[in-house]
Amino acid sequence: MLERVLNQACELNLLTASEVQNAEENSIKRVGEILDEPEKMLEVFADFLNKALNLTATYNEYTKLLWHLRKITKGYIEKFYPKILEPDVFKFFQDLGLREYIVPNVDDPDIRDMYTIFSFDYALRFKSLDCGSSMYRYVNIDGMEYRLAPSFVIYLPSNEPCKTIGGCLCRINELIWYSFTSERFQSVLKLVVDHLPDPLWEWIKEFKVTFSHDCYFIGSSLDSYESLSRLEECLQAIFVGIAELVMGERGIYVFRKKGRGEVIL
Repeated sequence: MLERVLNQACELNLLTASEVQNAEENSIKRVGEILDEPEKMLEVFADFLNKALNLTATYNEYTKLLWHLRKITKGYIEKFYPKILEPDVFKFFQDLGLREYIVPNVDDPDIRDMYTIFSFDYALRFKSLDCGSSMYRYVNIDGMEYRLAPSFVIYLPSNEPCKTIGGCLCRINELIWYSFTSERFQSVLKLVVDHLPDPLWEWIKEFKVTFSHDCYFIGSSLDSYESLSRLEECLQAIFVGIAELVMGERGIYVFRKKGRGEVIL
């Protein structure tokens, strides 16, 4: 994913090929220095963890913006990030991968415009699979885990996600968040740091948003005011990221996320 981001950044002239090459050469040089002084390995690893934390939406305003845009209605863009709708600015985010995801099929043009959903190529599609389990299960949608009720018809990814800069950075943010909540990873971190950070929990506490459903059916499409009303109930949780809206063959669902996303504040 990082390679995709760098390649596309070069295509958009956000980086030059020489800058990327210099970064690669410096990384190789740095690895050699570390191998020559292995006693500094823990110090270097701690520095890496700090840099990873600083990349997350919890602490980085740019990542925070992209994370909010990963699934967002035009109404929410107007409310929280109105400048994005200026043509030149919007073109920039389109270059990062922002696209219309779901357009409501209702008569009122203002309502249709307000509830049009934009997204990066992140958690977009899923296909049916009957889990038939007597216990709760976690399933993947575009690589992310979600909890579903027993014997529920679940959906798995049918496309390759995260090909754009926006989609990749959202996924990288998520991977870092969940790395710090992984028990296996935490056991390694305890060898390096005394206090274990939890960037995902810090993020959730900031917004104080709840979502009590494991899986919430919005409708077969956004073709009625009833389905738009259901969507409205979920918008805050989707905006924060404790829940994810995903469109599949049988309709539109909102899933509550695994881990800290299950905590009801």
